[in-house]
Amino acid sequence: MAFRTELLKDIKLTSAVDDTELIFKVIKKGFRVVYDETALVYEVSPTKPSERTKQKMRRARGLISVYLKNLNMIGKRNFGKVVYPYAILTHVISPYVIVLSILIYLILILKSPLMLLLLLGFFIPKIGPFAFSFIKTQAVMAFSPFLARGWNTARSSREELGR
Repeated sequence: MAFRTELLKDIKLTSAVDDTELIFKVIKKGFRVVYDETALVYEVSPTKPSERTKQKMRRARGLISVYLKNLNMIGKRNFGKVVYPYAILTHVISPYVIVLSILIYLILILKSPLMLLLLLGFFIPKIGPFAFSFIKTQAVMAFSPFLARGWNTARSSREELGR
């Protein structure tokens, strides 16, 4: 990220997703945030699946918190009319709708042995890696506000790299 130095004065960050929180604070000051698709980004990421899931949950919990703290920005300028409502939909509302839909579907399926056989025999084996990844990500986002408290995944990522 790159910012005008004067924009960062008097900004105090309080969340685990300081990059997102910083964007919100800059926009609240009346400035634009520009995405550069040619920019390269490197981030330390855990190699262990359990640590990667913890990192995703910490990130999701932080994003949800920042999004909900800034609801007063909805409808303001292009960001509040397009980008921010979409972010709320995809990070806050959608995960709960999808997880709830899956649970309701499973409850209905379990009432019919024939449907359960069809599910086990035909549907579940056909779920590809993309669909499985999507469902896992939705579950991570839905449960992260309740499970990701106090997890320090950055420390474990650095330890894995020997830093």
